[in-house]
Amino acid sequence: MRIPSNREFTRITPSAFSYHRLKSYVSDCRAVLLPSFGGPHLLELRSHVPVPPLKPHEVLVRTRAASVNPLDTRMRAGYGRSIFERLLPLILGRDISGEVAAVGASVTSVSVGEQVFGALHPTAVRGTYTDYAILSEDEVTPKPDSLTHVEASAIPFAALTAWRALKCTARISEGQRILVVGGGGAVGFIAIQLAVAAGCSVVTTCGSQSVDRLLAAGAEQAVDYVAEVVLDILLDHFFPRARFDTDFQSSLSPSPPSPFGPIKVCLEECDPPSQITSPCTAPCAITLS
Repeated sequence: MRIPSNREFTRITPSAFSYHRLKSYVSDCRAVLLPSFGGPHLLELRSHVPVPPLKPHEVLVRTRAASVNPLDTRMRAGYGRSIFERLLPLILGRDISGEVAAVGASVTSVSVGEQVFGALHPTAVRGTYTDYAILSEDEVTPKPDSLTHVEASAIPFAALTAWRALKCTARISEGQRILVVGGGGAVGFIAIQLAVAAGCSVVTTCGSQSVDRLLAAGAEQAVDYVAEVVLDILLDHFFPRARFDTDFQSSLSPSPPSPFGPIKVCLEECDPPSQITSPCTAPCAITLS
């Protein structure tokens, strides 16, 4: 979602907020608010939404582009209601790309006027669907000049999800063979590139429209889950000499034991694991030690 230019906001002089290193500071701005849970018709564009004062470790970013993640639509529909309902109205949005408008007194990694992109924590209640978003210093990083703001805003949340699944949960390492289920989605597409960069060989499942794109991204094989028998192809690739337990009730354990050693399974959202045989966009990975 690209935020159009807005010149109608109130500015406070720097002397009023001398503990911030800034050229000027805004007291209010436009934002898209969610006053109650439900459909997209409930979203409201409001003017003069207050901008809280910055804490020492925070960065005020002038939004040039933001993206819509599945988490945003689920939160809008009521996901996390027990946590967020008492905090309504919410400002949704995780991803952002823009320029630094002000920084807190302790911020050292970015400066006013610098082009940055980043993502808020999933539990943030003041999101990025606003002219001015507030992020902590460790949630933003300088934007590469080779990326437009629109391109940059589509990366952070999906990339961090893929990184967490591969590096923190599956703990992949060079030389392993990786299966990415749902490589055509944002998380899967980035997971393929991260795994290849880590020195792994990658097989992925996807729709026919994504096969060429995922092969170009570095996947050794892209299995069309509509036109091909996914299970047979994956068995041939990962377990060419092993009989496989096809009821998937034992965490994808082969019988007899795989000649390639133990299996590590990372299934962030697929439950039960039998979903491996159907289209899936969840960040899933199987690594063979």
